[in-house]
Amino acid sequence: MKIKRILAYILDMFIVGMIIIIISSFMQNKNLDNLLVEIGSLNESFLMREVSFITYLNHYSIAFYDLEKQKLLINFITLLIMSIYFIIVPYKNNGMTLGKMIFGIKIYKKDIKITDYIIRAFTINGIGYIFFSVLLIFILPSFSYFLTISFLAFMQLALVITSFFMLLYNKGKTLEDIFSKTEVILKEKVIK
Repeated sequence: MKIKRILAYILDMFIVGMIIIIISSFMQNKNLDNLLVEIGSLNESFLMREVSFITYLNHYSIAFYDLEKQKLLINFITLLIMSIYFIIVPYKNNGMTLGKMIFGIKIYKKDIKITDYIIRAFTINGIGYIFFSVLLIFILPSFSYFLTISFLAFMQLALVITSFFMLLYNKGKTLEDIFSKTEVILKEKVIK
């Protein structure tokens, strides 16, 4: 069951990632490309020790902020797609995404609500990170945004890693299971 959960998660993330890549490929713009080149040049200058760490950090945070502003529509669409796939799809499909369906597992709770799927998605699927990256771009200045988003990215990665190890060593219970009071079971199994 643990391997099925891991493979279903990887498949689901791959599916969502491919959908986002396909949609965002139609939305590329010249400013986005220029900012990516600027960040690449800045990284190279820092690695060649042509700029100090403080100078690098200041310029990088501004370029990153501008890049995130350019990607705002892409991030919003990503948030929408991930919300549909990880919240609406399992809610309407008896606790199953496509990955879970293929591997014969589902999310279960006796009286499961959409809020349970939201909690799960915010914990493991990065929806919280994307939500705050879209929201905070309107609130914080460049350096504060960069620090906050970097911290949130680290926390999201820590949640995924923690859930992975909990799955392996905690009788199959992960953070999203605990927070939402749900479990992942075999599709055929019915719990009374």
